[in-house]
Amino acid sequence: MKHLRMRTVTTSETRTFEKAVAQAASMQMKGQPAIEGPVELKLVFMLSGRNDVWPVGQGDGDLDNLEKSVSDALNGITYSDDRMIVSKQSWKVCIDGPDGIWISVSPARNDAIIEALDVVGSHAS
Repeated sequence: MKHLRMRTVTTSETRTFEKAVAQAASMQMKGQPAIEGPVELKLVFMLSGRNDVWPVGQGDGDLDNLEKSVSDALNGITYSDDRMIVSKQSWKVCIDGPDGIWISVSPARNDAIIEALDVVGSHAS
């Protein structure tokens, strides 16, 4: 069996997006050091459109790809490395206004571990 090599290709559009997110995060951090330990990440991707409709159109972007771009952009700025993200919530919503992203990064709560284990425990057979 041949070994397959995977190569990730980041488009110039994605690099531009990540750079803009990184610059905004740097300005928001105002020289504060990145969080070194486990972190929680919350994201709201606000896409212009009717706010009574879910953003699931062809041009809205995949939620997981949007998350990845933001988490990569915040490396070394709000947290030391995106592998430190232990809890994440994200949403895509339509708004009556321009596109935007709301981002919250905080040290992970100790009770997040209990919450995760409760979820697993309630689904174990």
